[in-house]
Amino acid sequence: MPKEASRSALGRAVKQKAGYLRLTINRIYNHDEALSPPRPVTKRDILKTIPPRSMAEHRDWRNFHRYVYHFIYLENGDRIAVGSVSQPAIMSHLSIGYLCRNSDKKVLPIKSSNFLLYQHGENQIMPKDYGFTFTAGGQSYDVQALIKDEDTFYIGKEREAKIHERWATFNINGIKGWGCAEWHYNNLGQKLFTGL
Repeated sequence: MPKEASRSALGRAVKQKAGYLRLTINRIYNHDEALSPPRPVTKRDILKTIPPRSMAEHRDWRNFHRYVYHFIYLENGDRIAVGSVSQPAIMSHLSIGYLCRNSDKKVLPIKSSNFLLYQHGENQIMPKDYGFTFTAGGQSYDVQALIKDEDTFYIGKEREAKIHERWATFNINGIKGWGCAEWHYNNLGQKLFTGL
């Protein structure tokens, strides 16, 4: 393939990916599952609106070992989704997420993170006060999390996924924030509770 043709194909692919990313970010900003602005919630709401998983009907929860995903709102208007995933059949560790920077309205991918799952709650003893660092847009961000409250629920036909929604305050590079840290554990082999 000539260089010009490959550059042209690459350019089209980048434009398509950018368009998809804009649609995805728009959906995320307007979707209960991710980074919509928080609103007061009643206990009745909680029972009715456990966050929808847009891919849940296609996801096989048995394939996940663990993941931890942070959804953070900062006082300066920045929004951050950053996490780590372990899905042993595919990868042992993957850092994921993005920073929606309010100052210039840019969406920046998380390039790296030192949040390693085996160092944080591997045996379901989750820390209440912890920190980690991630990079996005060529800048390093130091995250300090302090867990204030949490809820636990199960997902999957056989409750094969155990999810801890952990409500927290955050401090990132001196800027205060709040949000949720979602901690997932594989629940296969655990005794399933009954009576629901």
